[in-house]
Amino acid sequence: MSLVVVLSRRARSEGGIASLVAALRLELGRVGPSAEREGEGELRALAIASRENVERELREADPGDVTVTYATTDPGALEAALERAIASGGTQLLVMPLAVAVQEPTPPDELDELDRRVEIVKASHPGLEVVYVGPPFDDAPTLEAVIRLLGLGAEPGPTEFLEELVHRAFDGDWDRYAAFVATLRGALPPDTRIVVRGSAVQGESYKSGDAFDARGPRSSDLDVVLLGEAAMALWREDAFYLRGLNTVPLDDEARWVAPELEPTRAAAQAIARRPVAIQSMAPWFLELRSALQGTPYLLLDG
Repeated sequence: MSLVVVLSRRARSEGGIASLVAALRLELGRVGPSAEREGEGELRALAIASRENVERELREADPGDVTVTYATTDPGALEAALERAIASGGTQLLVMPLAVAVQEPTPPDELDELDRRVEIVKASHPGLEVVYVGPPFDDAPTLEAVIRLLGLGAEPGPTEFLEELVHRAFDGDWDRYAAFVATLRGALPPDTRIVVRGSAVQGESYKSGDAFDARGPRSSDLDVVLLGEAAMALWREDAFYLRGLNTVPLDDEARWVAPELEPTRAAAQAIARRPVAIQSMAPWFLELRSALQGTPYLLLDG
């Protein structure tokens, strides 16, 4: 079971979905990480504990009267949430599985049917404007608009972030950092881009709020993301959170997900002298998740 967030506006906004996207960013920034911690990686707590406070705060913060509702992906639950929003006067809706913004501990297979379920509800309410951000991600203009409206966090971080990364993760040793990148680069397909994200870049964990290496020297891992179809093909077919978009991380606990890449990861980990986790994402999905979370990332190879 996963959660889906539904944002609705009773009065049509001249800005279209812009205010709904802004409210989504506010929502995730306000309650996402803390709720995830309470739910041990799941955001189920949002549906019960935080709903009334979040709805009240969003109404106070947004003059356009945006409201938020949560539903599970269980049969009929999303449809009921959409119908409640519409019955309350909602004319503009934004629907997004929270798995898009926050990585879930198990692949949420039930997301594949959500777009069809949303379309069925939409078809029974002519004139309703619904924006769905989720699998199969086949509405390119909508995705581009959402990423553009989210803005901050959707671009690689500045050069200063690289200096901070080397200081945090490599003890300021630029030679060791260079060896780390060279080890990865030497074993990857030529069109692969190498990205680092997470607490090594921003200094604290998005999920927990803990500072990098808060549990002791070299206790935090390096979160590496590989961009490129050939790199993604190194993962097993059953090692995806979202098919073709986001893989299960390759790390000490999941060496099986990309066995061909594991020797390279182990060698890079020995150079870094700290845990290294590697996953692959579609480039635009990295931008979307970074923008939703408000977290920067760094391109290590240009």
